[in-house]
Order: sequence, then structure tokens, then C-alpha cells
Amino acid sequence: MNILFLHGWHSVPGGVKPTFLADHGHTVINPALDDDDFDAAVGTAQAKFDQNQPNVIVGSSRGGAVAMNIESGDTPLVLLCPAWKNWGTATTVKSQTTILHSRADDVVPFTDSAELVRNSGLPESALIEIGNDHRLADPEPLKVMLRACDGSTSTEQEHCLDKKQLIDYYKWIAGLATFVLTISVTLSKGTDSHYSISFPLALGWCFLIACVFFNVHVIKSLLVVDVAPSPYLALSGSLQNWCFHLGIGLISFGLMTHLGFWVIGSAILVTVLAIWQMARATSWLPQVLLAIRNKFVARRVSAQRREPEKKSP
Repeated sequence: MNILFLHGWHSVPGGVKPTFLADHGHTVINPALDDDDFDAAVGTAQAKFDQNQPNVIVGSSRGGAVAMNIESGDTPLVLLCPAWKNWGTATTVKSQTTILHSRADDVVPFTDSAELVRNSGLPESALIEIGNDHRLADPEPLKVMLRACDGSTSTEQEHCLDKKQLIDYYKWIAGLATFVLTISVTLSKGTDSHYSISFPLALGWCFLIACVFFNVHVIKSLLVVDVAPSPYLALSGSLQNWCFHLGIGLISFGLMTHLGFWVIGSAILVTVLAIWQMARATSWLPQVLLAIRNKFVARRVSAQRREPEKKSP
């Protein structure tokens, strides 16, 4: 595994932590970062990232702030007592982030990392309390750092969703809810239903069912912590969006042309599409959905961890 290690302020390459990672079989890229010019340090780190495309980035103290300020895509971060309040402009981290920090740290307050977790919408378990000082160079913190890099910590942030996946959640829930609601409304009309609306309603239901079917992997990932990739992931782009919009539109048209259902049809159309646009255009709704899902997954992961303990004699 290639690891980009970004050292702290007035530290040097080849310290205890990068050496520990190298001794355990990893290829460690450990550039010298400018202590006086933060922008130059970020530039050096960005160049090394672009050149080597590491599997994970480890940032210690000021190096953690450097890691937060480079463009690293979906590459996981392991941050050790990150000094994000002292350097740089980044105030949040990506979902694939693990933070190690000691409450006894007298250089960077532990509360800074707790605030960073809250800002980023991460589960509390993304912050691991470990060590007895700022350096985190004792055996136990080093082992936890290694496990975080190896991906063996089983933290639930590995199962967090990006914004696109959260929108897929919304399509699944909204599509299924609309389908059930309109079926109920239509059946309540009984034998007085107008056959002229049967075709748009039926076609709309077909489109919604297709959208829900294409997104079945989404609900599986909510209920199961480790879920196999769906064979329908390739259809998760414009095809799903067209199915969703056409389904909602046709059902709303069918209800609005049905005597007495103008209000219901209009309400469904406006509400569903308004929330859809809000989910795409704003960040707060995905963050709320992400926080709710992470709490759910955190309980599942905790239960899984306790299960072996219950079975052990």
C-alpha cells in the first residue's frame, strides 16, 4: 500500500510514525514540508499526491491541516491530532476520515477534533481517543494508526454515503411512497374511477417501480453494513433520473385529471420535486440524512463488535 505521510511543524521526514508504517510493509512517501510557508507545504503535498496517487494519506498535527487542504478525491485520510484551526482554510473532512487524538494533548486541544467531526457530519466513532500526548508515538497509538491505514478498524465511516448516494436514497423513498399513496388513492375511488386516467397512472407507476428497482442496492446498504455491489449501479445516472421524473409527472397528471384529485396531484408534484431540487442544490439536507444513517450504522457495527464478546467464555 502506498501511503502519503505529511509530517508536523518543525518535524522532519523519517520520523517514528512513517518509519513504523514502512517497517510493516507499506511504501511511505514522506516529503519535507516547508515550516514557514503553509501554501508551499500544501503545494508540495499536492504534487506528491498527484505523482504517486497514494491509497491513504496520513497527516500529523500541521500535516493533518495540510492533508485537509489538498485535493485528494476519495482517498481516505488518517489524521493525527490535526491542527486545522491553526493552518489552512478547510473546516471539514471527507467521510473516509479517521482521526486519532489524545485528551492529554497540550498542543492541539482534543475538542478541536471533536468539533471537526461535528462539522463534517461524521459519526462519533470517527474520532478515536488514544495516546498520552501530542506526538502519538507510543506503541498503542502506532498500532491504531496502522490499523486505520490498513482499513481494519471497521469504522462505520467506511460505509458513509456521498451526496449522489443520498439522493438515490431520496429517490427510493419518495418513489416508493408516491407509488403506495397513489395506489391507495386510486383504489379508494372504487368503481367510479375514470378509465381515461388509467394509462398515465399505470405508466407512471411503471416508471417509479423501475426507479425503485434500479436503486434497490441503496436500501440494502442501509440495512446491511457490508453489501455486495449491485449489478444495476451502471444504471444509476440519467436513466434513473428520467424514470423518477417521468413517474412523478405522469402520476401527478393522472391524479389531477381525476375528478376531485387536483389538490392531491398538485401537492405530490410540487412537494416531491421541490425536495428533489433542494437535495441536489443544498448541503444541509444530505448532511442530515448522512447523520441519521451513520447513527443507524454505528449501532449495527457496535452490536457486531459485541457479538464475539458475548460468545467468548
